Amino acid sequence: MLQKRIEWIQNYSYGNNTSRDDDLKALKQEVAELLEEDHKYDILRSLPLYSTKITGYKYVCGDYFSKRYEYALTRQRRHS
Repeated sequence: MLQKRIEWIQNYSYGNNTSRDDDLKALKQEVAELLEEDHKYDILRSLPLYSTKITGYKYVCGDYFSKRYEYALTRQRRHS
């Protein structure tokens, strides 16, 4: 949506160039901030999360899950 607004301002805006340039800079800055924020969430969304009885049905990332799983297995073997 913002990118379309930037294109429209570049193609169809006439008159006061300083105002147009300020608007373009502000919109481009906003787009850059949104893309950076989206990139951070993409990293979080790509983490493998697990939720099992071992973790108390809490979502945990893969490395932590592996450690908990190994701990649960060794604990179970001791009690068997």
